[in-house]
Amino acid sequence: MLIVLPPSKLVIVGALKILMYTLLLFKLAVSLCLTPDAVSSLVSHGHRVMVECGAGKNASFSDKDYSDAGAEVTHDTKKIFSCPIILKVEPPTLDEIEMMNMEAILISAI
Repeated sequence: MLIVLPPSKLVIVGALKILMYTLLLFKLAVSLCLTPDAVSSLVSHGHRVMVECGAGKNASFSDKDYSDAGAEVTHDTKKIFSCPIILKVEPPTLDEIEMMNMEAILISAI
């Protein structure tokens, strides 16, 4: 269960899709950072959520599902990495780390 406390200020959360090599290693595992229901809960509490286009594809969630839940769906990976909070299933690559704001909070595997 996702518990969302009332925000003291607007929080912008960015969720990224899984890279192909992770999908090949874990064919049976379906992993994603946020479901549309979780997005809806965050948005209803006043937060802004950006989701990378195709993030829910392997879990059978469409971009429209995320959009309908209140997320901004984008193809712009750099825009996601500019968010103050970044959700990612797998560890970031060196190129992705270069795109991140040094003050961002990254929630991912290490």
